Amino acid sequence: MIEQQTDAQLDALLNTARQAYALGDSQRALELARQALASRPGYVPALLLEAEIASDLEAGRALEAIEKALYKGEFRQAELRLSLATTQFAHPERFKDAQRLLQKLKIAYQAANIYPIRELIRNGQFHEALQQIDIELRKNLSGDLQAELLGLEADIYRQWPEQALSWSAGQFQAARSEVDYALIAEGLTVVLGILGPFPQRAQAQRLQRQAMIGQLCARLDLIELALDHRLAPVAGTPSYTRLPLPILWHLDEAPQTLEAARQCATDLMERAQAQKPAFSGIAERARLLTPRIELLLLER
Repeated sequence: MIEQQTDAQLDALLNTARQAYALGDSQRALELARQALASRPGYVPALLLEAEIASDLEAGRALEAIEKALYKGEFRQAELRLSLATTQFAHPERFKDAQRLLQKLKIAYQAANIYPIRELIRNGQFHEALQQIDIELRKNLSGDLQAELLGLEADIYRQWPEQALSWSAGQFQAARSEVDYALIAEGLTVVLGILGPFPQRAQAQRLQRQAMIGQLCARLDLIELALDHRLAPVAGTPSYTRLPLPILWHLDEAPQTLEAARQCATDLMERAQAQKPAFSGIAERARLLTPRIELLLLER
């Protein structure tokens, strides 16, 4: 049985506890306050001091958990803990440092992650920006940081289609070759494949289809050019030296043999038929090249 101490002894013990508490040794202070209570249960000064120290220790543990979450980048978890701690504990001023740390780390996060995404968008690197946004949204971010990232995603959905459509329209004006049309189709295919629904999607799909038609038609033109000049019987064609330079340049891109021309025409017909809806006119034009090529093969 613990011997009951006098008031003077208890006051001295509690003064020692308060000194330890003031010096930051909260655990020692708590032990002394509980020692006083063990000597005289229900002693009000000891009860009050114990409650204060216990609350402060609990607040310290909560603050440590908050800081740990912050340094791990778990902003959402840290904000929830911070909100809970400031309403439950008797010393909310202990958490002002945590609030300042939260804001400081948010600013650092923005500088390291959000500002580079903004720069990617500014430079028109929309695919890279979307990939980075997806990575960041998988993290345990606070609501305001998530909202900022979602706002950037909305900017991409607005700007990327506008840029792609404007660029494609300009390219159509100058497109002359299979490569020109292929680049237009490829650019629109990337946008349509990566982005979900966006207001100009139907317009982009129409332009994509037109570019694919232009690409296939340009390829057919090359096959016909080769059949007219390079692959036809020599007697029926003008001398290479008398052909205009543009035709000579295009002939370098055209099939170099009848076998290659036949395979190219077959591939074009299959590609045209595979579209939905099919490019019927292109498929028929490619199909009609086959008898001509077969005849030239027989004449060799």
